[in-house]
Amino acid sequence: MDAQVLSINAVRMAQKARLWRKTYLREWREFRGITLESASAQMGLHHGQLSKIERGLHPYNQHVLETAALEYRCSIADLLTRKPTDADREPAPQRRQA
Repeated sequence: MDAQVLSINAVRMAQKARLWRKTYLREWREFRGITLESASAQMGLHHGQLSKIERGLHPYNQHVLETAALEYRCSIADLLTRKPTDADREPAPQRRQA
């Protein structure tokens, strides 16, 4: 193999090894029924960039976490530590009696 091919393979292996900490951004987004395109627009990101953040291929930042927490109606800690559960469902609005 030539040196350039070895160098390219070494870079690819390093990139694959450099995954960021697991988040639950995708799980919360899907739980709230929000599309990738809609969420990324709210965050000022391209949908491909948000997809990479959700998959751990690109680092997140404070702005992404704060915006996602507001949009997904959860805490930043929730986004970083746990999947949504049935207990996180919001109750249906009460009907007002006349």
